[in-house]
Amino acid sequence: MKLGRIREHVAAHNWFAVGVDLCIVVLGVFLGMQVNNWNQDRLDRQQGGVYYQRIAGDLDTDIIAWQTSMDYYTSVQSHAKAALAALKQPHADLGEQFLIDAYQATQIAPRPVARGAYDEAVSRGVFIYVGDVRLRDRITNYYLLANGLGVIFDPITPYRERMRRQMPYEASAAVMAHCSDVFSTTEGGMVLIALPDACHTGLSAADISRAVAQVRAAPDLMLDLNRQISDLEQKIASFHLILDTARTLRHDMGSAPR
Repeated sequence: MKLGRIREHVAAHNWFAVGVDLCIVVLGVFLGMQVNNWNQDRLDRQQGGVYYQRIAGDLDTDIIAWQTSMDYYTSVQSHAKAALAALKQPHADLGEQFLIDAYQATQIAPRPVARGAYDEAVSRGVFIYVGDVRLRDRITNYYLLANGLGVIFDPITPYRERMRRQMPYEASAAVMAHCSDVFSTTEGGMVLIALPDACHTGLSAADISRAVAQVRAAPDLMLDLNRQISDLEQKIASFHLILDTARTLRHDMGSAPR
């Protein structure tokens, strides 16, 4: 209808009316685009609030995971230190607990970082609506730190492979059967892992003696344990760092979307 009026005004050489009609058309298109942009911006900001809450939830999960992992590796390190101390004692003084300590010192518990909400917000282009610039930088730096610490969390020292190869199968199987990881589940369905406080293998005295002799015969066992303990020390320190970072960030995010 508007185009028909423009044709009529052109045919009548009413250029003023033509100009007015064109201005109305352009203004209508502009306002339509602007309203669409405003509506999209409103939707994006709403999505930003949703992702804000989801990232906060991921941080809550990470905090539990980092704490659980740190506690787990602290227990592993305690067993490693106990095994190292036992190696300095006479062979006759070593028994079942030495085998348990030596085996438990090999344990690992990988735990990936929860970053689904962050990655999704970035890929969908709405991360710019999650908090202010400073908060977004801190969130990004948190995930960069978590990724960077992978070079510390991921490597496994030779001690694990050598000990599991050196310890007689009957002994290692007994430790696995009676001293295996303890699992629990949070209300949100998150699986937590821990080492048992105490356990017994059920091995006979003769089997224990033979297993101890075979483990002690491993070449460079004390050197391997030294390296394992040092690696665990670094892992635990890194867990402290990422855990403190996650807690501070989560505290500053509060409970409401921004």
